Amino acid sequence: MSFGDNAIVKGVDLLGVKLEEPRSEPGEEGISVIRHPLLLESILRFQANARGEMLPADGPVKVANDGDQSKQMDEDARQLEKDMNHYLTTTATEYYPDTDRMLLMLGFGGTSFKKVYFCPLRNRPVSESVDADDLIVNNAATDLRNAKRITHRVYMNPNTVKRLQILGVYRDVDLSTPKQIDKDAFERQI
Repeated sequence: MSFGDNAIVKGVDLLGVKLEEPRSEPGEEGISVIRHPLLLESILRFQANARGEMLPADGPVKVANDGDQSKQMDEDARQLEKDMNHYLTTTATEYYPDTDRMLLMLGFGGTSFKKVYFCPLRNRPVSESVDADDLIVNNAATDLRNAKRITHRVYMNPNTVKRLQILGVYRDVDLSTPKQIDKDAFERQI
């Protein structure tokens, strides 16, 4: 468990959503344990404000034409905006809930990442949030642009791996049975 995980475990304790038994010594009256949900309220307020700005009902994409101001270019920009918003609100049904969850974690943990790629199973572009715990970057990298390698750890069902092997995304090799890993304190707390 890293330093960040300890901070998150402590932060979850401070959210004020866990019921705790009163503390007491033998022969004494119980001492109440109360946690104010101010942190949780702040996180939810951040999420709501960010959601309102970043995920409007008519779509998040806004296109501006900074180049030649011809009627055809302006029409192309409007059409691109319309098509992208239709795609994100209708076709990519996971985009809004996933981004909303990412905003909650951004308010709580302060860091969020998005991964945009072509998904061979859905046969379309996908934008998914990546938990900071599952993003592996060399400690020497000062930012993601100069990192020599960025790895996204993905927990995947064996059937999904097999489907990706059949599609030719992964090499077709025999898979070993995955080992059951004990959850650490961070994962149990979450």
